[in-house]
Amino acid sequence: KIDSILQKAYNNNALNGTYQYKGFRVGLLSSYLLSTTDSITTAFLRPALDVSQSFKFLKGAVLGVNVELENNRLTNIAADTLTSGSFNWQQGKVYFRSSDTATIRYNIDYGSRIDYSAADNRFVKTTIGNTLNAGVELLRNPNSILRTNVTYRTLSISDTLYTEQQPDESLLGRLGYDWQIKKGFIVSNTLYELGSVQEQKKEFAYTPVPDGTGVYTWNDYNGDNVQQINEFEIAVFQSDANYIKLLLPTNQYVKAYSTLFNESLSINPRNLWKSPQGIQEVITRFSGQATLQISKKTIGGDFGSRFNPFLLSVEDSLLLSNSSLVSGFLYFNRSNPHYGIDFSYQNNRSKLLLTNGFESRDLRDYGIRWRWNITRKFSSIVKVNQNQKGYFAEYFPDNNYIIIGYFITPQLTYQPSGVFRATLSYSYGDSRNSISDGAGEEAVNNKISLDVKYNVVAKSVINVTTTFASVQYTGTNNTPVQYTMLEGLQPGENYLLNISFDRKLSNFIEMSLSYEGRKTGDTPLVNTGRAQVRAIF
Repeated sequence: KIDSILQKAYNNNALNGTYQYKGFRVGLLSSYLLSTTDSITTAFLRPALDVSQSFKFLKGAVLGVNVELENNRLTNIAADTLTSGSFNWQQGKVYFRSSDTATIRYNIDYGSRIDYSAADNRFVKTTIGNTLNAGVELLRNPNSILRTNVTYRTLSISDTLYTEQQPDESLLGRLGYDWQIKKGFIVSNTLYELGSVQEQKKEFAYTPVPDGTGVYTWNDYNGDNVQQINEFEIAVFQSDANYIKLLLPTNQYVKAYSTLFNESLSINPRNLWKSPQGIQEVITRFSGQATLQISKKTIGGDFGSRFNPFLLSVEDSLLLSNSSLVSGFLYFNRSNPHYGIDFSYQNNRSKLLLTNGFESRDLRDYGIRWRWNITRKFSSIVKVNQNQKGYFAEYFPDNNYIIIGYFITPQLTYQPSGVFRATLSYSYGDSRNSISDGAGEEAVNNKISLDVKYNVVAKSVINVTTTFASVQYTGTNNTPVQYTMLEGLQPGENYLLNISFDRKLSNFIEMSLSYEGRKTGDTPLVNTGRAQVRAIF
């Protein structure tokens, strides 16, 4: 019995068709294009053929062959040669996979790809890549799902004259496991990835952009009016964000081994009982969430240093980069509309090899957040934090610091209706640089802020924020430590004012007007205004 017949359609030099019979299937997609201009002729051909057979005794498993090629000839008429935009590649693979509806799914395929480069009026074979791929998915239990995939690839060079690529052998692997118990009482998501690739050595530069549209600001710390890489900081005020950080390509590549591990774990006792009583009701008020993220790239070493994500103490001579994030949150009365308290912990570390040495950053934060909805119109939040910020650079050791700070921020919010809200907050911060060879910088910051938001009509919002900060600072001025510790403010009295007006002119057009004024310490008054119109499609 023929389930469907071969269909042919000719439209703009395209031929597509499908034929099926008792599990046997043939699929064809192809296109052919010819075009001519005064200087260039184009001939583009791309056919793709897939032939497969499914087997009932293997529960619908499929064995097949897939062949594709793409030939794009751009010929310069006057010179009768192929242009640099011409390319040609051919690839084919054999595959065997389970049915798409199976609860235990598997796949394996082996393929080869040949790439050609333009040389005069012909194509020259440059590279041959062979790839073996295999994967398994266990989906039978919706509360325990496992997915894994492994890819092995070799690349050989046929002609070094027309390619800068190097022979390579790479391995990529991915393992994902998601599980939960007791209807979501505990939910876990785990991801592990490994790979071996050619890694390009990194070099950064900062480039100017239109005022206020970047991320970084330049502080001339040594007063020589020359931009150095250690004089750029993430801008505290958007009006100072006049630079962005660019990754500059280099011609240096190294064989790198990468590892990625992500784990997310959440606990919600509320899912254990439908109608909790007594001690059960107290337990359901608690919930928690923990996250672990690790990323590492090395250039050698044993198996553990290459692919063990928990082995972060790798020799500097083998390390390209590593980063880790550990965070944990414990909630009490998280969904309670009247009051609740949160405990948090975050530890974020990174180490990166640049062309001129290593750069390391470290941020640890311990926090407590307490909220209380006093009445329907008044609510309050109190935050208490202790954090540590560290920065180390081999190429600029004078910029290194370890800043330990203690902060408390109470705030009171008045919201009589859905169109008006006013928030009064106070913040006290005490910070010091505890690095052994530092200047012992210390700062005390007292800050009071008033934020008012008013919805004029359904399509307009006015927001006004004013801040006064009194800063006491002991240490060397105009340094990265001072900028980080004071968050862009200056010793003495600091005044900040931000006004914004947003209006929706139509369903597709929005307008924003903003003003930012600040007077920090003895520096001159800075006034910045912006106007923006956005079209939403």
